[in-house]
Amino acid sequence: MGFYKVALYMALLFVFSASCKKDEPSRPDYVGTWTAIKFVPVAGEITPVMDVMSFTEMSFFDALQLKLPDDQWTDYISMKGSVSVQGNKMSLAITEAGIYAFDSETGLPTGVVTRYKAGSAELDLLLSVSGQPKAFDSEYSVSGNKLTLVTDYNVNGVFGDEFETTVYTRFQ
Repeated sequence: MGFYKVALYMALLFVFSASCKKDEPSRPDYVGTWTAIKFVPVAGEITPVMDVMSFTEMSFFDALQLKLPDDQWTDYISMKGSVSVQGNKMSLAITEAGIYAFDSETGLPTGVVTRYKAGSAELDLLLSVSGQPKAFDSEYSVSGNKLTLVTDYNVNGVFGDEFETTVYTRFQ
């Protein structure tokens, strides 16, 4: 008779644990790694730049990459920071940026990166020279494998000014 009580107890325990299992929270649709190719003027020429943006629920990492002569992409500047999301609005704050060194003779990356953290005069100068605000807002939407960010880079409260929309493709 003891075997049947144990079996009944185990069956009841299994039924209750399965019915009480909480649904795992779904992760936000913006979480993941996204890429976009942009064309920017560099030394009088239009140069392709790859923007690789990675989001977790509460942070981001953004690397801008240049195309090398051998068709490989290499990082030349990166930023990371915090993200908070309410509805379709992201608020981003940069907490660190890095500049990648290039050999002055060959133009190729050296593998050396200099990082600047929030609160440093160097980070403030880097952001000021690049025109990048420390904190900014983006409106976002995800459709299939596309993430559209409309970012208020000039912090004027208007989304969609010239050069403020970027469409990214989910990186596999």
